[in-house]
Amino acid sequence: MKVDRAILPHAARLRLATRGAVSGEQPGERRSRLAGRGVELADHRPYGAGDELRLVDWNAWQRLGTLQVRLFHESRGQRLHLALDTSASMGAPAAKADHAATVTAALAMSALLQRDAVRLSLGGGASPRAVTGGDGGAMAAVLKALETAEVAGQDRDHLARTLGAARVDRAVLITDLLVPPDEQQRLLRALAAAGREAALVHVLGPDELHPPLDGPVELEDSETGELLVLDGGPEAQAAYQQALDRWLHALPAECSRLGVRYVAGFSTSRPDAVLDALRRARVLEGARGVR
Repeated sequence: MKVDRAILPHAARLRLATRGAVSGEQPGERRSRLAGRGVELADHRPYGAGDELRLVDWNAWQRLGTLQVRLFHESRGQRLHLALDTSASMGAPAAKADHAATVTAALAMSALLQRDAVRLSLGGGASPRAVTGGDGGAMAAVLKALETAEVAGQDRDHLARTLGAARVDRAVLITDLLVPPDEQQRLLRALAAAGREAALVHVLGPDELHPPLDGPVELEDSETGELLVLDGGPEAQAAYQQALDRWLHALPAECSRLGVRYVAGFSTSRPDAVLDALRRARVLEGARGVR
């Protein structure tokens, strides 16, 4: 897959949005649930032997006559899990996979610049891979993993398994979701359970949104190789559009029911426009994408 690296400066202006405290283990720039060293006051407790005098709240001592030690929220990084579908349907056309990889890289960049920890899971074929990191070399590892990945196969079960492997602060699934209804439900439920906040970035290509059905056409399933011959014409075009519209109407509603934020990340849009869609869905926050 190819990553359009021109998106990365745009992503550098944004950060992952989050509600409440985070639960990451490494130092970062977000309020943690843990009390310790930080800048935001969390609570007080009675002074004990060995406590540092600089932590004593002298104003409280003047009011109450007892020594109280100030406790602060520790600053920690958010934990982000990016799960990118690399099954064969994502590569039809190749531009769709490249677009998905570019959006994934942008999300990773936004997180890593805030010292958030990123886990990237790739798969859909026989060899899923994962990259985990939150240091300076993590972005290089993410780009290498994306740019050396190939779309193949049709096994998405591992995506559900990896999403469920460890609960994180935010989980994002990037996929075309061109799967049977029962598999769609399994993936969405796994995504909803994977993080305190979850989002689906739905990627579809131009021919999936507006297929050329004005005449006879032979369609091939990119994952199974099955062929379908259609007569085409206005009625076929209308029937396809109605079915697509029903799906695209029902899917955001189902995501909402499960507590998953839905983002239309279609490859007909520029990647920076998808960043704005991620902002509107409150997956990212910050300045608007640069045009």
